[in-house]
Amino acid sequence: MTTQKYPPYRSLLLSPEELAELTTLSPAKVFVDVAFLWTQIFTAWIFAAALRSWWIYPLAAAFVGNRYYSLYIIGHDGLHRRLHDRTALNDLVNDLLVLGPIGVATRLNRRNHMTHHVALHLEQDPDAYKYQSRHRLTLLQYFWSLTGLPYVVRAVGNVFRKRPEDHDKAAHRTPRELFIIIGWQLLLAALLWSLIGWWGYFVLWWIPVYVFTFAADLARVFCEHSVPRADAVALCERLVTFEANRLELALFAPMNMNHHAAHHLWPSIPYYNLPRATAAMRSHSGRLPENAPPPCTRRSYVNWLMTRWAR
Repeated sequence: MTTQKYPPYRSLLLSPEELAELTTLSPAKVFVDVAFLWTQIFTAWIFAAALRSWWIYPLAAAFVGNRYYSLYIIGHDGLHRRLHDRTALNDLVNDLLVLGPIGVATRLNRRNHMTHHVALHLEQDPDAYKYQSRHRLTLLQYFWSLTGLPYVVRAVGNVFRKRPEDHDKAAHRTPRELFIIIGWQLLLAALLWSLIGWWGYFVLWWIPVYVFTFAADLARVFCEHSVPRADAVALCERLVTFEANRLELALFAPMNMNHHAAHHLWPSIPYYNLPRATAAMRSHSGRLPENAPPPCTRRSYVNWLMTRWAR
């Protein structure tokens, strides 16, 4: 398979010393962030159960979905094994504290995501459908695409698709993964039923996760890799950093994922060091040759989404 080496950005924008510092992991930082986010989610459920008002449920649902999106971004770092230096512990923590509640296993999702990284902007990218130009769609079709519904089957299929190099069990969950996933579903269903009612598992968990995590993440990927014209463009136009307002960052790119150019160039940099990586890249942009423009900077996720259908 042809792979993306990201020339000449990787070799010029960060020095080996800077990269070594930026890739240093802090498992304690991850644990504090994960604990704080789960505390926020459980607090929202408790408030919803205590107030039991028609107006609190949508607010709690939006808050839960958004706070889980932040957890999901940490889980994305787990796919890159950036939560802990020990691979087995990284995967266990990621499955147990982040991805298990949505039925996802680190091992399975990692295969698809790592292929996206090594094949960005290439024909083999399994996630290319997420950011291909949509200018031929009608306005209704375009906004329908932003719901994420047209891509659900494709997203799930990419994770579980059997590949020639896979052994027989590569695309199946292990007993440990199943135990974590099923255990979480039983826990969430029982907890939300006791706090809210039988419908709490859907209204205050799965629907918020779909809208504010899955659909929001698809929109983010589209914003960060799509281009306003034909799909065959320079690599730098697929490497994007967003400098949006706080609300947009909270909705579309929590945990510093707006620094997506730095992440794609160096997936080994954990989420909490991405702003420093972007700053270092910009300070060294003069090293780039004339035929390699710096990675793009965009100002607003909402503006990008609202104007792409017409181009």
